[in-house]
Amino acid sequence: MARAQQLNQNGSYQDALTALVSVQSDAVFASQKNKLSTDIQNENEFIKDKDSLLAASSSIASGDLQTAQNLLESISSDFPQYKIVSSDLTEIVEQYSAQASSSQAAAAAAKAAASKASQAQAAAQQQASAAQQQASAAKLEATTEAANAAHQALLSFYNQLQTIYSSYINGMYYYNEGIDDYNAAEYSTAIVAFGQANAVFSKAYSDAYALPSNFTNLPDDYVQAGEDMATAASDMDTATKDMIDNSDSYYTVSVSPYTTEAYTNSSSANSWLQTTSP
Repeated sequence: MARAQQLNQNGSYQDALTALVSVQSDAVFASQKNKLSTDIQNENEFIKDKDSLLAASSSIASGDLQTAQNLLESISSDFPQYKIVSSDLTEIVEQYSAQASSSQAAAAAAKAAASKASQAQAAAQQQASAAQQQASAAKLEATTEAANAAHQALLSFYNQLQTIYSSYINGMYYYNEGIDDYNAAEYSTAIVAFGQANAVFSKAYSDAYALPSNFTNLPDDYVQAGEDMATAASDMDTATKDMIDNSDSYYTVSVSPYTTEAYTNSSSANSWLQTTSP
């Protein structure tokens, strides 16, 4: 649409129309589609107005002022080159004034053309004001859409990290069951529980580690929360692997240093989830 506006400024309305039609199918938002449809309709009118302006210029050159005036007055004030229309109408006024001494009708026509020229000037000013308002509205819409997209990204990150944390808690349930079974000398049952916990922690680590890379321009606290979750899952992954690898030692287990670190990092991630509202 910016390309079409540039072409309009150069008077290349047919090229502007082609540019708008070429991007119409790529529009995503309904507001964009509606805007493109309106702009395409306007471009068709601009093409007609340009033809009228060219014909009016020829009529002025040949001295057919009445035809020129009719053509110019048929042009909408929304026409991007309306300043030329206003200028031509002023020229007609001047020529009518020159003929006023010989024709009362010409004087009346000149007066009407002068009024039209004044109206054209006012319309041109209104058009400039409307264009500025339109640009401001477009900028606001773009800013709003960007803000909505950024909010949706933060919300998506938050929800995914919440899911990973919930999975991590399920892994802790399996791990604690395994510790209880192991210390109760139910080693086979303990190994099964540790295996379930290891599978959960391994996936939680993989998901948490990759999560920040799926987004751009994340706030630092979001990135830190993802890293804390990944570290906690990694520590518990190591803790469960140690229990599986040493299952034949049959020693009493209390607290692994890995679980202590995991608790610290998982608590940090959970605190962020509890206090953050995207």
